[in-house]
Amino acid sequence: MRFYTKEWYELMQHQDDLSGIQKIPDRNYSEQDIKAFYQQDLETEVAQERERYNTPPIWDWQEELLDPERFSPENFLFEEEGTGALFHPQTPEMARTCLEADFHRVLEAFERRSPFDAQETISCFRACYRSKLRYAWKYFPQWVQETVDKRLLALDRMPASAYDRLQEEVQAKRQAFEEQNAQAEAELSAQDIPPEVREAFCFHDAQVLKLRRRGHRAVLLLRKDGYWDEPYTTITFEGVRWLEREPGLVLRCRPGGEGLLVSNCQYLYDELYRIQECYEVHMLLWTSKALRYLTVCCENIRIDHSVLPPEL
Repeated sequence: MRFYTKEWYELMQHQDDLSGIQKIPDRNYSEQDIKAFYQQDLETEVAQERERYNTPPIWDWQEELLDPERFSPENFLFEEEGTGALFHPQTPEMARTCLEADFHRVLEAFERRSPFDAQETISCFRACYRSKLRYAWKYFPQWVQETVDKRLLALDRMPASAYDRLQEEVQAKRQAFEEQNAQAEAELSAQDIPPEVREAFCFHDAQVLKLRRRGHRAVLLLRKDGYWDEPYTTITFEGVRWLEREPGLVLRCRPGGEGLLVSNCQYLYDELYRIQECYEVHMLLWTSKALRYLTVCCENIRIDHSVLPPEL
């Protein structure tokens, strides 16, 4: 990897370290202070939930979708009363009638609602705080972990001196990240990659299931979320000159939900280069252990989306 490296990925993860964090004065916060912050945030959350619960629904459909000149039945899907069958309305008038009926049902349900019960909000707030107390602090730099009370971090608060120091670090990381992105875009866009190959490389967050190499041919099997008709894809590297698989890149796939295969590895980012008459493909992959590199130099690339579910 030249640009989309592990270091680049780490920079990307820390672009918003202060998002949602409240800056508070520097001082030693007692147990009583932290309990007061907790209670303040809980009361705010309950008040917001109560307001949402007691706010009547509004008619918020986009009128342009009902314009006869722009109307498309595929933009609407309703359930037939009694049978539960789904259908697309064939005219704007039919769509409006169905929308108004749905809205009136929602409005009637709102008017029949029971009094607001804060218990669910309180339970969710408590569970969220406990989860953040256990995990959230781990995403901050080591010096933050060592100097800021974890309970304050779990309540989205940080003393001023630590806040200001971290803000400077975030700005520096953002600048470094943007500069590296600009360099990557300049060099990668200048590569002589056929459009059909470049456009086909759209595998972010795909499950990486298997990698097989036989002689000068290597095949990477992926599963792309959202492509339920043909979820499996293979990238075939033909005329492989060399293949570098970082130590520790071990792929394990198993049956998951809805009969689809899942893996311990996900596809993150790639870089495509044209080196003389060969392609050089740099891939950054996520595994449950660590980020790993996979790099292939080959003469040709073939991508097939019409792949049958593989047998384990």
